[in-house]
Amino acid sequence: MTFSQDFNTLETIVGQLEEDTMELERSLELFEEGVRLYRRCSHALQQSEQRVAMLLENEDGEPAELPWEGAERDGENGDA
Repeated sequence: MTFSQDFNTLETIVGQLEEDTMELERSLELFEEGVRLYRRCSHALQQSEQRVAMLLENEDGEPAELPWEGAERDGENGDA
């Protein structure tokens, strides 16, 4: 499964658990599946962050901090 598929499945599981209309055993099964998907998604995000950090290194191997172009738009909307 792709990250998007895992994330969508995780969102579905969360929605089902929030409804609170199923038996305890089924809730536990879904919770276990959700934890497994969360860990897989978290791992994929960590790997992606590492790849981005490697791509943004300067010639000396130091992290090159680049301004985020969306920062100005966030400030205009009052977002943090």
